[in-house]
Amino acid sequence: MKFSERMGYTKPKDIIQYESIDDDLKNDLWNLYYGNYLEAAEYQDIYLLPEDFKTYFKKLWTDFLKKKINEIPEQAYTFIKLVETDFFDNTKAWYFIYDLIEYTFNTFDFRTIGDKSYFNHQIESQLNSILEKNLSGYRFINTQFVPITNDQEIASINEASKNNTEYKTVSAHFNKALELLSDKKTPDFSNSIKESISAIESYFKVFFNNPNIKFGDALNNLEHKHALDKQIKESINKIYAFSNNVGAIRHALKPGETSDKITLAEAKYMLVTCSAFINYLKETATN
Repeated sequence: MKFSERMGYTKPKDIIQYESIDDDLKNDLWNLYYGNYLEAAEYQDIYLLPEDFKTYFKKLWTDFLKKKINEIPEQAYTFIKLVETDFFDNTKAWYFIYDLIEYTFNTFDFRTIGDKSYFNHQIESQLNSILEKNLSGYRFINTQFVPITNDQEIASINEASKNNTEYKTVSAHFNKALELLSDKKTPDFSNSIKESISAIESYFKVFFNNPNIKFGDALNNLEHKHALDKQIKESINKIYAFSNNVGAIRHALKPGETSDKITLAEAKYMLVTCSAFINYLKETATN
């Protein structure tokens, strides 16, 4: 805590930023974005830049900013100033900045960097430190901003979403659940829950090498042959029942039902719980 906050001269932040980005957070995000993606190119002609920078600038101009290619500035300095103006334009929706950083992270092809995965890991780490420090309600997980704030939750989802050959379908379901949960314009909480549950079903199919195995049969097998704890089994069964009984998750709406009863809190809980269960199985069921 700062001196001014300890002494009561200023008030520390105590409000999670879910649908806003204050000036402190905006400045920190700009500094990270500018320092890692723009600064090295600032005083050069765009068409003389290395291919990775040149390609990114063109894509950002036409694909993200939706501007005419023949109007792209010749100087990178001018280009960056225009992007900066948009970045700090208070008339734009608050999520423009998150959209821009997501787009950049997933588009910029650093051909001049030897270990791209290490660089991206560093960016993720820096981003999450900034988000945590500024009480953002989001964290950067698997290339996108997700409305999750707990370090243990992030670690659980990251571990369960690891894309290995054997369980790539599990990873695909979790990544889709994240995508649906984190869509800042039109989040789809019902289908996010569906994808979280489908990740468990997919795990069962691979683990038992049976594409037709039923959810309950898989749990019974895990309990009797792989020492799955009975209480954990029952809790997962209840989660599965929830996804089957609440409208528009795993079946069509019943008369009088609406899908808007599903909330962010429920979708987030399901994502975290399902990922934690997968990680538990990986640690115990294979022994």
